[in-house]
Amino acid sequence: MQMFADQMLPVLYCAQCVVLLGAICTYRYYAGLVHILSDKDGKRPALWGCLLFILLFFLFLFLRLNTLHVAPIMNYLPIVDGALIAALLLIALPAMRQERHPIMVGAGMVLYMGLLGYLCIGAANGVFDLAKARKYKVQVMGHHRTSGKSRSNYYLHLSPWGPVTDSSQVSVSRDLYNRILIGDSVLVDLHPGALGMQWYEVSR
Repeated sequence: MQMFADQMLPVLYCAQCVVLLGAICTYRYYAGLVHILSDKDGKRPALWGCLLFILLFFLFLFLRLNTLHVAPIMNYLPIVDGALIAALLLIALPAMRQERHPIMVGAGMVLYMGLLGYLCIGAANGVFDLAKARKYKVQVMGHHRTSGKSRSNYYLHLSPWGPVTDSSQVSVSRDLYNRILIGDSVLVDLHPGALGMQWYEVSR
C-alpha cells in the first residue's frame, strides 16, 4: 500500500499543478464573478479555499521528505518563482483589478506564489527521485512526543549515520514510534534527490 501511495505522488503532484492553472484561468475568464476572497455580500464564489488546499498539499510533500540540506533550493527559486509570478500577472492581472482591494490581493498572491514555488521545488526533489537509495542501519538513542490540541507528533533520536555526523531527531508515524525501543535499530534510506538535495526515509 505504501509503495502504491509513493508511486501515485508524481501523478498527484502534476494534478495539483493542473488544478492551480485551472483556478487561475477560471479567475481570469470569470473576472468579477469569481474572487480570490469572498466579495462584500459573500454570494460569489471565492478561490481562497482551493488555493489553500494546493499550498497545504505541497507543504505536506515537502515536510515528509526529510531533506538534509534545503539551501540548494535557492538555486532554482528565482527561475521557478519568476515563472509563477509572471504567469499569474499575465493571466490574472485584469481580474485582480476588479477585487475590492486589488493591491492587497495582488501582493498576497505574489507572496503565495513565492512560497508555493519554494515548496514545489523541495517536493519535486523527492517525488521525482527515481535513483536507488543507500541504506543505513541506525541505532535509536531516545524518543519523545509532543502533544497539541489536534494531534501529537512523534520523534526518534538517532545516532550519527552516513552524511549526518551528529545525533539527530526525525519525525515518524505513531505506528513506528510505538514499535521502537531505545537501543533498537531502524533502517534509513538515503536518496540522492532528483535535484541533487539528499533526503531520507526511516523504517523498521
